Amino acid sequence: MPTYRKAIFTSVEQLDEAARALGWKAESQQLSRGDFFASVLSVESHHGCIVSTQFRAVIDHRVETPDEFIAFHLGRFDTGEITVCGYKLKDGDVVVLSPGSEVEYHLAGQVHNETLYLSKTAFDTACSRIAPRSELLSDGPSSIAHCDPRRFVSIRKKLREYAMNGILPQEDASRLLAAMILMVEEAPSRSLCKDLANDYVVGIARRARSYIENHIDETIRLEDLCSDVGVGLRTLQRCFSRHFQTSPVAYIQARRLNLARRELVSADPTGSTVTRIALDSGFNHLGRFSVDYHAHFGETPRQTLMSRVA
Repeated sequence: MPTYRKAIFTSVEQLDEAARALGWKAESQQLSRGDFFASVLSVESHHGCIVSTQFRAVIDHRVETPDEFIAFHLGRFDTGEITVCGYKLKDGDVVVLSPGSEVEYHLAGQVHNETLYLSKTAFDTACSRIAPRSELLSDGPSSIAHCDPRRFVSIRKKLREYAMNGILPQEDASRLLAAMILMVEEAPSRSLCKDLANDYVVGIARRARSYIENHIDETIRLEDLCSDVGVGLRTLQRCFSRHFQTSPVAYIQARRLNLARRELVSADPTGSTVTRIALDSGFNHLGRFSVDYHAHFGETPRQTLMSRVA
């Protein structure tokens, strides 16, 4: 019988934990201030799994597919947008993730993501039967297939309906997989994620982020960031803001707040203090840290620390 799950998450830590429970590696950062919200519907059987996710926040979301699974992501944008490796998705864009591949998502505003994933064995068997001359293989590179928007919307709607109804009959699953394979196979064009990641703007933004992450508990000056990346300040700010939709300074602040939150969530309240965790996360002004933390996450650092006791 299919396994049906429905959940609402109020923090990126909860979201990542749920993703790991499904076999995904995930790391998310909440970049927007205020309450975080995500709802997840999933239906799972031995045929595969459909996951329907809704987000209301601005987050950085890096995921890695399980080694033995392939995934198809279809976005729905409402009042927000989804970018993958710096590319802004639109109706018709199917993200095809090969087993063990890591892809970076940036989600802003209210968006949905419908996902179908299944074992590489089941996929390769179906693909050899439906499209025997296809070059679409489970061990191929991750890509974005630019498909017919009308077919895309139809399949995306079916994915959501199955997730909402909590059923995934074998015949329906087989037809859905066949329709997905044919749509992606017949897509007029396809972009490789690794090529998107090598884009000039994306490359600068990601190198800057790497420097920030490696020095997050230190004083980070913009001139040092520019020197490490090898560009001027205007170029750095332009590329970073275009890719992450926030400035380097705001990203550093959000990254440190997320680091502090992860430490507070996992800490033992009897042996850890808010002061020590704030200092270890790169904050020197404790009063300012508490104010900014509350504005970003909607609760005080102490409330987060004591949540394990509750």
